[in-house]
This record gives sequence, structure tokens and C-alpha cells, in this order.
Amino acid sequence: RDKDTFKYWAINNIDVPKSWKVYKENPKHNIRVGIIDSRIYNNHPDLNIPNSNISDTTSTPDSHGTQVMGIIASEHDNGIGISGVTNFDRKNYFAYSLEINQDTTDVDILDGLEWNVVRGVKVINLSMGSEEEHGANPMQEIVNRYNSRMQELLDIGYDYIIVQSAGNRSIDASKNDFFTNVTNSKLVKRIIVVGASNRKNKLYNYSNHGDRVDVVAPGDLVFSTSKGVNNELYEYGDGTSFAAPFVTGVAALVWSEKPSFSGEHVKKIIVDSANQTGHLIEDARRKMNNGEDAYKYPRESYKQVDAETAVKMALGEAIKPKDHMMGKLAGLVVTTKE
Repeated sequence: RDKDTFKYWAINNIDVPKSWKVYKENPKHNIRVGIIDSRIYNNHPDLNIPNSNISDTTSTPDSHGTQVMGIIASEHDNGIGISGVTNFDRKNYFAYSLEINQDTTDVDILDGLEWNVVRGVKVINLSMGSEEEHGANPMQEIVNRYNSRMQELLDIGYDYIIVQSAGNRSIDASKNDFFTNVTNSKLVKRIIVVGASNRKNKLYNYSNHGDRVDVVAPGDLVFSTSKGVNNELYEYGDGTSFAAPFVTGVAALVWSEKPSFSGEHVKKIIVDSANQTGHLIEDARRKMNNGEDAYKYPRESYKQVDAETAVKMALGEAIKPKDHMMGKLAGLVVTTKE
């Protein structure tokens, strides 16, 4: 494992290295993981993802998508860079390429979903959101389009979950567009919306908020692979874009541990494990201006994803309180019946 304390603060804070010790690795079970993002630098020496797994190999690689994929998939024990949350065979990673700008449409996103799903991808990361200052206000036609396309893929036998970033506009995450537009309760059970935390275990200052946020993950000074303007191979990033792929990676570990699980069950494990042993993340913005801004942020706290507990839940192992929970109630045993 590539080691650097500061570079690894995020992955350590959600106990990913501990989850690797619990994970019963079986390459035959490793699921496929994909992203919908800007064109990744798939030949990065810490990624090495085949060209055949990239939807567009002609456009110029971009930093954003490369950083997202690096958090999920950077190779382990290769003596360079970082280690991703997962370390599957390189052919298990897929990337649908988009030009990320204000012209990105719901049609683009849904095409990316289908491109991934029909290739057998089970966990799809979308680190994107509304460009509008006060968030998206989609027409019912758009809401119906998301509901319909997701349901069609399930109806023909595909199962999957979507992990979407909550957004960075300090607004309600339900207005972050794309899959936060989905209202069908059955489909919502296959969508995980991820807010961002900082190194002080507080909500990242610009993270969107509210009850649409399922869990949070580190999104402050996250070190990952890159293809920057000066061709740097690694850089730091902030925001929910870089929180979501931590959850994508953990979900992939859980589903690879138990391929018989449904997407709905995988989401439930991610949320339940966070609620049970994840760090409590307070929204400190509620205290700004002597508390006068509290009404803008009605939810006081969130729970952070916990990779070790999620994998243990998938295995049906006993869950014990963690050091940061001392003095708080915690469950003792979790089962994983379908």
C-alpha cells in the first residue's frame, strides 16, 4: 500500500485500509464500476484502464474525471502515487466521457447511465450537479425521463446503483439536478447522494445539504490522480465531486463481497453502516452570524461512510463501537438477510 499520512487522511478517516483487511478478496466476484465524467487519462501509470473501457478516446484527458477515477481505482502496491478504495482487475473499470459544462443535458447523463449499465457496470459514479445558483427546478417531463430510463433498465434485468455528489452551492441537495430529480421511491433506493466533510469532521463549507443527502465522505484536500494543465500526475481537489467516489468504492467492495445482493440492499448497507459507526459530521454553518443563519441549514448533522463496517455488514460480522463513539450507543450485531 502506498503510504503518506497527509495524502491519506481521507481514506484513513473512513477506515478504508481496515476494510481491506476484512475484505475476502475473490477476483471472480469483483463487480464492474463506472463513472460518468470528463474524459479520464486512462493511461495514467496509477490507473492503466483499457481504451476499450472508455467511451471516447479521442478527446483530451481532463483532470476532474481522472481525479474521480483515481479515488475509486488507483492501483495498490505499485510503488507510486496513491491507492484507490478498490483494487480490481483493470478491465473492471469503465468511464463514459462528457464535456462538463452548462450545456450538459439530462439526455447526456442518461446515455452515460445506459452505456455503463449495458456493459455490466453495477456502481456508477456521477460527480456533477446543477450549474444554477439556486439549484435546478426540473420540468415534470425531465423527472419522468429519469424515472422511465432507470426503470426500463431494471425491467430488462440489469441491477445497479448510482452514487451522485450532493453539489457545492450550499443549497438543498434535492436541487442538484440529474439523479436527484428522481422521485420514484423504488428508484431512490438505488441512488446514494453524497455530501462532503472536511478534516475537522464538519460539513465541507460549500456542500449542499438536507434530507436528500444519504451519507457524507471526505471532500477537503483529497489527493488523487490527475491530468492537469501542466501535465501533473497528481493533485488535490475539494468538494462533493471527490466525496462521492469514496462511497462508490465502498459500495463496490460491498457488492463484490456479496454479488447476490440487490442494488437496494447495497445502498441500505452503506447507509446503515454509516449510521451505526460512521463519524458524526456537524454542519457548523448553522452557528454562523450567532446562529442567525441556522434556518438556511435545517439539518444539524450527517453520518460519514464507514468502509470497514460496511464490508463487515456484508459479511454478517459483529459490529463493535469505535473509538470515536465512546460514550455513545452502538449496535452489536448486524445480519444481512435479503
